[in-house]
Amino acid sequence: MLFRILNIILSLVVASAVFTKIYDEYYSYLPDYEKLELVNNSDFLIENSHGLRDLYNHAFEQSVLYAFMSFIILVLILEYIRHGFNIRKARRQEESLDSAVKKINDKSGIW
Repeated sequence: MLFRILNIILSLVVASAVFTKIYDEYYSYLPDYEKLELVNNSDFLIENSHGLRDLYNHAFEQSVLYAFMSFIILVLILEYIRHGFNIRKARRQEESLDSAVKKINDKSGIW
């Protein structure tokens, strides 16, 4: 039980660190407004098509990694929620079992 909780906490810490790193790198490669104004110029597009292609490919790769990390974080959160529901379910079953044992013992007069 403790190992599972520590595993979930460690997974969330690692996922958030990786998510932060990818998020920072994604926004560091986005073009600024001056570059975007130049992109509207067709001559600039023809002369620098390889550089822009590399920039957009890198942005696409970063967005795919961003989506993948978002999916992993979502799965971890859902796993944590599911684990919490399983704990509640186990407690309810334990309480119902305790109450059933108590009823049986009250009827039989053992206690």
